Amino acid sequence: MTMRLRWLLPLAFGAADAALILWDIHNVRVIESVGMGWDTGAPLWPYQTPETLLFALNTPAYLIGVPLARVLGLYVPWHYLVLSPFFLCWWFLAGHALDSGFWKGETLNWRWRGLAIACAVTLSVIGALGLRDASAWWIQHCRRVLTSANIITLRLSAPGLWCLVFATAAVMLARRRQDI
Repeated sequence: MTMRLRWLLPLAFGAADAALILWDIHNVRVIESVGMGWDTGAPLWPYQTPETLLFALNTPAYLIGVPLARVLGLYVPWHYLVLSPFFLCWWFLAGHALDSGFWKGETLNWRWRGLAIACAVTLSVIGALGLRDASAWWIQHCRRVLTSANIITLRLSAPGLWCLVFATAAVMLARRRQDI
């Protein structure tokens, strides 16, 4: 019996998210203990890295969960009480979509297919523009391969990459056909 992706993805990414959240909570305590010791703020590595990695892994859930946490008045680290369930739901839904083979099944009528193609084109343009801006930033600020500026590049490019993932899913949905 194989483990379904709807359970495997939340389990795997939930464990990675939990480790990053614990790392971020530890970093918040270190930053608070230093106080005004950093005149320009906490260094990117290691203190801002876990939040950046959480954002890159869970961008769709992050973009929904953070505004809700702000409305509730929750900030770091308490906002993880709202974000963690969103992260798990996001990976459950992604696994469920992959398990169910959303790209297979009954052929879409022309209206739904047109909407899927329009979404794919829109998301591709947004993703390409986001990646263009992230790559321009990387070219301007990163002179070496392994620098902390690459972490900033990851944060800048994550929304663009996720847009391209969703655009690919929309194309797969538009090309949906019956299994033979």
